[in-house]
Amino acid sequence: MIGISEKQNTTINKLTDYDFNLGIAGYKYSDLFDAVKLCEIAEKFYGEVKKENPILHDALTKYIANRGAGYERRVESKILTDSAPYLSEFIAGMFDINCEREDLQRAIGEQDPIWKYKFFVQRRAIKRFTAENLVNFNEAELTLALEEFKCAAFDQTLIYDEESAIAFITQKLTQAEEALTKNLEITPEIQETLNKIKAAYDQLKDKTFGKVFSHFVLESEET
Repeated sequence: MIGISEKQNTTINKLTDYDFNLGIAGYKYSDLFDAVKLCEIAEKFYGEVKKENPILHDALTKYIANRGAGYERRVESKILTDSAPYLSEFIAGMFDINCEREDLQRAIGEQDPIWKYKFFVQRRAIKRFTAENLVNFNEAELTLALEEFKCAAFDQTLIYDEESAIAFITQKLTQAEEALTKNLEITPEIQETLNKIKAAYDQLKDKTFGKVFSHFVLESEET
Protein backbone atom coordinates (compact mmCIF):
# COMPACT_ATOMS: atom_id res chain seq x y z
CA MET A 1 0.00 0.00 0.00
CA ILE A 2 1.36 3.39 -0.93
CA GLY A 3 1.80 5.73 2.03
CA ILE A 4 0.70 9.37 2.06
CA SER A 5 4.24 10.68 1.56
CA GLU A 6 4.72 8.36 -1.41
CA LYS A 7 1.50 9.62 -2.95
CA GLN A 8 2.69 13.17 -2.52
CA ASN A 9 6.02 12.33 -4.13
CA THR A 10 4.24 10.64 -7.02
CA THR A 11 2.09 13.75 -7.55
CA ILE A 12 5.12 16.05 -7.45
CA ASN A 13 7.01 13.84 -9.87
CA LYS A 14 4.10 13.99 -12.30
CA LEU A 15 3.98 17.77 -11.97
CA THR A 16 7.68 18.15 -12.67
CA ASP A 17 7.20 16.22 -15.89
CA TYR A 18 5.06 19.14 -17.11
CA ASP A 19 6.72 21.89 -15.09
CA PHE A 20 7.35 25.40 -16.36
CA ASN A 21 8.61 28.70 -15.04
CA LEU A 22 6.06 31.10 -13.64
CA GLY A 23 6.04 34.79 -14.38
CA ILE A 24 7.53 35.31 -10.92
CA ALA A 25 11.30 35.04 -10.97
CA GLY A 26 12.61 31.94 -9.26
CA TYR A 27 9.33 30.02 -9.14
CA LYS A 28 7.88 27.16 -11.14
CA TYR A 29 4.40 25.74 -11.55
CA SER A 30 5.20 22.85 -9.19
CA ASP A 31 5.90 25.38 -6.43
CA LEU A 32 2.18 26.05 -6.25
CA PHE A 33 1.86 22.61 -4.67
CA ASP A 34 4.55 23.32 -2.09
CA ALA A 35 3.10 24.96 1.03
CA VAL A 36 6.25 26.95 1.79
CA LYS A 37 6.70 28.18 -1.78
CA LEU A 38 3.00 28.95 -2.09
CA CYS A 39 3.20 31.08 1.04
CA GLU A 40 6.14 32.96 -0.45
CA ILE A 41 4.19 33.60 -3.65
CA ALA A 42 1.22 34.82 -1.60
CA GLU A 43 3.49 37.25 0.23
CA LYS A 44 4.66 38.60 -3.10
CA PHE A 45 1.03 39.23 -4.01
CA TYR A 46 0.41 41.06 -0.74
CA GLY A 47 3.54 43.08 -1.43
CA GLU A 48 2.15 44.13 -4.81
CA VAL A 49 -1.12 45.21 -3.19
CA LYS A 50 0.78 47.17 -0.54
CA LYS A 51 2.76 48.98 -3.22
CA GLU A 52 -0.34 49.86 -5.25
CA ASN A 53 -2.88 50.40 -2.47
CA PRO A 54 -1.52 50.54 1.12
CA ILE A 55 -4.96 51.10 2.66
CA LEU A 56 -6.43 48.06 0.95
CA HIS A 57 -3.35 46.03 1.89
CA ASP A 58 -3.85 46.90 5.54
CA ALA A 59 -7.53 45.93 5.42
CA LEU A 60 -6.83 42.71 3.51
CA THR A 61 -4.03 41.48 5.75
CA LYS A 62 -6.09 42.18 8.87
CA TYR A 63 -9.01 40.30 7.35
CA ILE A 64 -6.78 37.32 6.54
CA ALA A 65 -5.16 37.37 9.98
CA ASN A 66 -8.61 37.19 11.57
CA ARG A 67 -9.80 34.62 9.01
CA GLY A 68 -12.78 36.86 8.37
CA ALA A 69 -14.10 36.47 11.90
CA GLY A 70 -16.14 39.40 13.20
CA TYR A 71 -16.48 41.16 9.85
CA GLU A 72 -19.85 42.36 8.63
CA ARG A 73 -20.76 40.84 5.29
CA ARG A 74 -20.72 44.17 3.46
CA VAL A 75 -17.28 45.03 4.81
CA GLU A 76 -16.01 41.56 3.97
CA SER A 77 -17.45 41.78 0.47
CA LYS A 78 -15.85 45.18 -0.16
CA ILE A 79 -12.41 44.00 0.93
CA LEU A 80 -12.58 40.95 -1.32
CA THR A 81 -14.05 42.70 -4.36
CA ASP A 82 -11.57 45.58 -4.04
CA SER A 83 -8.74 43.02 -3.91
CA ALA A 84 -10.01 41.00 -6.87
CA PRO A 85 -8.55 43.22 -9.66
CA TYR A 86 -5.10 43.05 -8.05
CA LEU A 87 -5.33 39.27 -7.74
CA SER A 88 -6.49 39.01 -11.34
CA GLU A 89 -3.52 41.05 -12.53
CA PHE A 90 -1.11 39.08 -10.35
CA ILE A 91 -2.34 35.70 -11.61
CA ALA A 92 -2.27 36.89 -15.21
CA GLY A 93 1.35 37.92 -14.78
CA MET A 94 2.19 34.69 -13.00
CA PHE A 95 0.91 32.56 -15.89
CA ASP A 96 1.88 35.03 -18.63
CA ILE A 97 -1.68 35.46 -19.84
CA ASN A 98 -1.90 39.26 -19.72
CA CYS A 99 -3.03 39.48 -23.35
CA GLU A 100 -5.78 36.93 -22.77
CA ARG A 101 -6.84 38.80 -19.63
CA GLU A 102 -7.08 42.06 -21.57
CA ASP A 103 -9.17 40.35 -24.26
CA LEU A 104 -11.51 39.04 -21.57
CA GLN A 105 -11.76 42.48 -19.97
CA ARG A 106 -12.70 43.99 -23.31
CA ALA A 107 -15.34 41.32 -23.86
CA ILE A 108 -16.81 41.98 -20.42
CA GLY A 109 -16.63 45.73 -20.99
CA GLU A 110 -18.75 45.35 -24.10
CA GLN A 111 -21.53 44.06 -21.86
CA ASP A 112 -21.44 47.15 -19.59
CA PRO A 113 -24.31 48.92 -21.39
CA ILE A 114 -26.55 45.89 -20.86
CA TRP A 115 -25.92 45.81 -17.12
CA LYS A 116 -26.47 49.57 -16.87
CA TYR A 117 -29.67 49.22 -18.90
CA LYS A 118 -30.98 46.50 -16.58
CA PHE A 119 -30.11 48.70 -13.60
CA PHE A 120 -32.01 51.57 -15.24
CA VAL A 121 -35.07 49.38 -15.76
CA GLN A 122 -35.00 48.11 -12.18
CA ARG A 123 -34.39 51.45 -10.48
CA ARG A 124 -36.40 53.83 -12.66
CA ALA A 125 -38.51 52.41 -15.45
CA ILE A 126 -40.39 49.85 -13.36
CA LYS A 127 -41.22 52.47 -10.73
CA ARG A 128 -42.51 54.99 -13.26
CA PHE A 129 -44.31 52.69 -15.65
CA THR A 130 -46.49 50.33 -13.67
CA ALA A 131 -48.51 47.43 -15.03
CA GLU A 132 -51.65 49.57 -14.74
CA ASN A 133 -50.49 52.41 -16.98
CA LEU A 134 -48.65 50.18 -19.45
CA VAL A 135 -51.99 48.99 -20.82
CA ASN A 136 -52.46 52.49 -22.26
CA PHE A 137 -49.33 52.22 -24.39
CA ASN A 138 -49.48 51.26 -28.04
CA GLU A 139 -46.72 48.68 -28.33
CA ALA A 140 -46.63 48.69 -32.13
CA GLU A 141 -46.39 52.48 -32.19
CA LEU A 142 -43.60 52.53 -29.61
CA THR A 143 -41.68 49.83 -31.47
CA LEU A 144 -41.89 51.79 -34.72
CA ALA A 145 -40.90 55.05 -32.98
CA LEU A 146 -37.89 53.39 -31.39
CA GLU A 147 -36.82 51.87 -34.70
CA GLU A 148 -37.09 55.27 -36.41
CA PHE A 149 -35.07 56.93 -33.66
CA LYS A 150 -32.44 54.20 -33.70
CA CYS A 151 -31.94 54.50 -37.45
CA ALA A 152 -31.82 58.30 -37.39
CA ALA A 153 -29.69 58.91 -34.29
CA PHE A 154 -27.81 55.73 -33.49
CA ASP A 155 -27.48 53.81 -36.72
CA GLN A 156 -24.23 52.28 -35.47
CA THR A 157 -26.38 50.04 -33.27
CA LEU A 158 -27.99 48.37 -36.28
CA ILE A 159 -25.26 45.73 -36.18
CA TYR A 160 -26.16 44.85 -32.57
CA ASP A 161 -28.85 42.51 -31.34
CA GLU A 162 -31.99 44.23 -30.05
CA GLU A 163 -31.04 44.11 -26.36
CA SER A 164 -27.53 45.45 -26.94
CA ALA A 165 -28.82 48.22 -29.21
CA ILE A 166 -31.43 49.45 -26.73
CA ALA A 167 -28.92 49.19 -23.88
CA PHE A 168 -26.38 51.28 -25.81
CA ILE A 169 -28.94 53.97 -26.65
CA THR A 170 -30.27 54.04 -23.08
CA GLN A 171 -26.76 54.49 -21.73
CA LYS A 172 -26.12 57.44 -24.04
CA LEU A 173 -29.44 59.08 -23.18
CA THR A 174 -29.09 58.66 -19.41
CA GLN A 175 -25.56 60.07 -19.53
CA ALA A 176 -26.87 63.15 -21.32
CA GLU A 177 -29.81 63.42 -18.92
CA GLU A 178 -27.53 63.27 -15.90
CA ALA A 179 -25.25 65.96 -17.28
CA LEU A 180 -28.19 68.29 -17.96
CA THR A 181 -30.13 67.72 -14.74
CA LYS A 182 -27.06 67.92 -12.49
CA ASN A 183 -25.39 70.79 -14.34
CA LEU A 184 -22.35 68.68 -15.09
CA GLU A 185 -19.79 69.42 -17.77
CA ILE A 186 -21.10 68.82 -21.26
CA THR A 187 -18.36 66.66 -22.68
CA PRO A 188 -17.85 66.28 -26.44
CA GLU A 189 -19.40 62.81 -26.20
CA ILE A 190 -22.53 64.12 -24.49
CA GLN A 191 -22.77 67.06 -26.89
CA GLU A 192 -22.66 64.59 -29.75
CA THR A 193 -25.58 62.70 -28.19
CA LEU A 194 -27.57 65.92 -27.78
CA ASN A 195 -26.87 66.88 -31.39
CA LYS A 196 -28.04 63.46 -32.55
CA ILE A 197 -31.28 63.77 -30.58
CA LYS A 198 -32.02 67.19 -32.07
CA ALA A 199 -31.18 66.07 -35.60
CA ALA A 200 -33.32 62.96 -35.20
CA TYR A 201 -36.29 64.98 -33.95
CA ASP A 202 -35.97 67.50 -36.80
CA GLN A 203 -35.93 64.60 -39.23
CA LEU A 204 -38.74 62.62 -37.60
CA LYS A 205 -41.03 65.27 -36.10
CA ASP A 206 -43.79 64.47 -38.61
CA LYS A 207 -43.39 60.73 -38.21
CA THR A 208 -44.29 58.25 -35.49
CA PHE A 209 -41.27 59.10 -33.36
CA GLY A 210 -42.11 62.81 -33.44
CA LYS A 211 -45.66 62.10 -32.32
CA VAL A 212 -44.60 59.80 -29.47
CA PHE A 213 -41.78 62.09 -28.38
CA SER A 214 -43.98 65.20 -28.32
CA HIS A 215 -46.70 63.38 -26.40
CA PHE A 216 -44.19 62.20 -23.80
CA VAL A 217 -42.72 65.70 -23.38
CA LEU A 218 -46.16 67.26 -22.88
CA GLU A 219 -47.15 64.53 -20.44
CA SER A 220 -43.91 65.00 -18.48
CA GLU A 221 -44.43 68.75 -18.23
CA GLU A 222 -47.94 68.22 -16.87
CA THR A 223 -46.62 65.97 -14.11
